[in-house]
Amino acid sequence: MNKSFDPIRFGGQPFDLAYRRTSAENFSGYYHWHQCCELLYVHEGRGVVIVNQQHYELKRGMLFAFQPFELHYLHVQVSPEQPYVRTIIHGDPLHIERILQAFPVRLRQFARLCKGSQRRRAYDIRQEEGGDRVGLCLLCARRGAGKGRDGRRDRPAARAIDGLRRAGGAGGAR
Repeated sequence: MNKSFDPIRFGGQPFDLAYRRTSAENFSGYYHWHQCCELLYVHEGRGVVIVNQQHYELKRGMLFAFQPFELHYLHVQVSPEQPYVRTIIHGDPLHIERILQAFPVRLRQFARLCKGSQRRRAYDIRQEEGGDRVGLCLLCARRGAGKGRDGRRDRPAARAIDGLRRAGGAGGAR
């Protein structure tokens, strides 16, 4: 078995979510890849991410997007005083595409992020989108998000966007 392949077991679900996973010691990075898309949001921590021969600073507020089969490496400086806290979402691209068929704007965003040729893999949400309140809602807080092809509201996304607008976040993003 290839040691760099880190398989994700979905158990029949389209997503695997690890919310606020914390490492306070013994975090050793390694080059690896998955059969699915991966979104990594950093709540706390410092280090470096290497993907596509590009080095990115890993720090609070960063969102990393890795495509299926894309080799990437994380090295994080961890201690009890400086833990590494992150949220990781792994998604099966085929399931996600089926879910997003009724929402063409979201489908295009997903295709650019997890399937396109875009080389950029790191986003500093705190700088680009107006602060920590945005967090993982970045993905649904774009103009045009919240309605499907048939005009129906995507209720969870619409609630997230409305909440961001009320809180003064990025609901009216570019």
